[in-house]
Amino acid sequence: MRVCLALLLMLATGLGHAQFGSTAQTDPFGQGAVLTEFLPVDEAYQLAVGVEEDGALRAYWQIHEGYYLYQHRFGFILDEAGQRIDVNATLPEALEREDEYFGEVKVYYHTADLALVPARQPRGEAVLTVKYQGCADAGLCYPPTTRSF
Repeated sequence: MRVCLALLLMLATGLGHAQFGSTAQTDPFGQGAVLTEFLPVDEAYQLAVGVEEDGALRAYWQIHEGYYLYQHRFGFILDEAGQRIDVNATLPEALEREDEYFGEVKVYYHTADLALVPARQPRGEAVLTVKYQGCADAGLCYPPTTRSF
């Protein structure tokens, strides 16, 4: 009888801890904390860059649900054969929020679509370097990210 009762308790405990399709896990040390699996930065913030007909550049982020980008952490450098070309970014309206590290900030959820206008058109091939930083609502802030196109 004790063996049956012990087996039933173990089965009930195991079923109570089973989590199907979740990205969160219970702390293995029984502290009650929830551990969250975060996306790699390139999955959380999918960036595409294109050139418009008028020579303007466009940087477009598809931002995963539960993640956001800081407006003040965007940076753009256009380099043509070692010569830097200034880039003016047109920033769309952003959501204002209080951040524990940066204070009052503006952030983007879901998408960020920026027009980038170089001070002059490159005469040849140029490299656009894009810098950005974002966080997950669940508590992780990624280090600043740099991508070149």
